[in-house]
Amino acid sequence: MTALNPHPAKATVAPQTEKRRFNQLFGFRTRLYLTWVTLFGLCVMFFMSFDLKFSIILDKWPNLVGLHLGPNGFLQGAALTLFLCFCSIWLSLLLGFVTALARLSRSAVAFGIASFYASFFRGTPLLIQILLIYLGLPQLGVVPGAISAGIIALSLNYGAYLSEIFRAGIMAVAPGQREAAMALGLRPTATFLHVVLPQAMRTIIPPDNQSVHLDAEGLIPDFGHGGVGGHVPGSVLWAIFLSLHRNAHYRCRHLLAPFHWVGVDTAPS
Repeated sequence: MTALNPHPAKATVAPQTEKRRFNQLFGFRTRLYLTWVTLFGLCVMFFMSFDLKFSIILDKWPNLVGLHLGPNGFLQGAALTLFLCFCSIWLSLLLGFVTALARLSRSAVAFGIASFYASFFRGTPLLIQILLIYLGLPQLGVVPGAISAGIIALSLNYGAYLSEIFRAGIMAVAPGQREAAMALGLRPTATFLHVVLPQAMRTIIPPDNQSVHLDAEGLIPDFGHGGVGGHVPGSVLWAIFLSLHRNAHYRCRHLLAPFHWVGVDTAPS
């Protein structure tokens, strides 16, 4: 106790009490939600600065959602994107599973083809793969449509990534499980189907979120199919590709894909 501060204990307790009340009122979750709301508001202000014509968006909304068929009588907008993703997801799952089995096999040919496929499609950009399939296959006499090229490219790309997920899940099963199945007299096929695969699925399913990326990147070939809503003569992105294709220097851009693949594949992890 001093002449200037006759109650020192009360002076130190008061700030602590105010701090405790502040933490109770504005806890971690409250501050987190306020941060999210602030960032969301900034994003809305940023997009509002684009001077978007909402009347045009509302007018094209049925076409964007896919409620109406396109001029060619096929799906368009979000319905077309979901169709691309649905087909690509199942094809990539099948392709990834087969590739994983080939990489785990003792066949040198199957292992070589599977490892080359996984390395190439994991080491090159998806956009380059779409261009190689859509613009490169016609050079060999095969002319795929925009929808077919998109499904093939997405399936090949995500099949390569899924093959690593399948292979890692299968290899994560303890060798003792296979040895116990062999001791019980199970054949290799029955061991894989009834012992290894059910246990591997517990490891495979959690990281298998490639379909989320596939939903987003499925918009790339969708935009290339007559533009959004089917009333725009090609999207800006696809128009750039076609203008580059007419350029004499465009063929050099295809030559960069192998170098990108080698650089990514040989980079230390």
